[in-house]
Amino acid sequence: MVPEKILYIADEVIQSVPMRENGEKLVNLFEYAASRKSSLRSADGVMVREGIADKLIQAEQFLPDEVDLFVFEGHRSSEKQNKLWQKHRDEIAKRHNDWLESEIDAEATKLYSPPGSVMSHATGSAVDVTLLDKFENWLDMGTDINADAESTEGRTYTLAENINEDQKRNRGMLIDALNSVGLVNYPTEWWHWSYGDQYATFMLKQPFAIYSIIESYEK
Repeated sequence: MVPEKILYIADEVIQSVPMRENGEKLVNLFEYAASRKSSLRSADGVMVREGIADKLIQAEQFLPDEVDLFVFEGHRSSEKQNKLWQKHRDEIAKRHNDWLESEIDAEATKLYSPPGSVMSHATGSAVDVTLLDKFENWLDMGTDINADAESTEGRTYTLAENINEDQKRNRGMLIDALNSVGLVNYPTEWWHWSYGDQYATFMLKQPFAIYSIIESYEK
């Protein structure tokens, strides 16, 4: 069941979580997983904090042998994140020219963190992830990654009821595996998981976030 009250990354209570950057580097997830002989899959060039890479590798052990994690995206620059939010906001505004500006902003924030916030992807602590089988077939999760809540009638919500039983079971596998290693889901997006950012820190009732925005990395 979708929660009645959802906290968004831009909410003041999330953005006020203190941060103590731990200096952990970004790593190439594909290369990092391969060096540890992990079956974790990822798109080319995905970068995440080293601690997040370790958690994703650990999560593999909580999946059935015939299923693997696949990470589509990790770190994004603040510039890219801002452009994604603005593009999505413009699309919503065109569909709803009778909405208040605040309503448009709130709808856009269900998919992307807005400018001025500490964005989880920009810290290298968040990943967009799904499941595939050993034959390279994507498991049916109910929507595409980065689908928007409005056009899918809310099926992007992690605990959406308007998806079929196979889709619920597949999401359940993903939830169980990632929760088992401490990753936290953003409830409007079944694919978005993080740890160590302000959002996950608040949800886990930890004292401070360990990852802040990072704009570059050493190759």
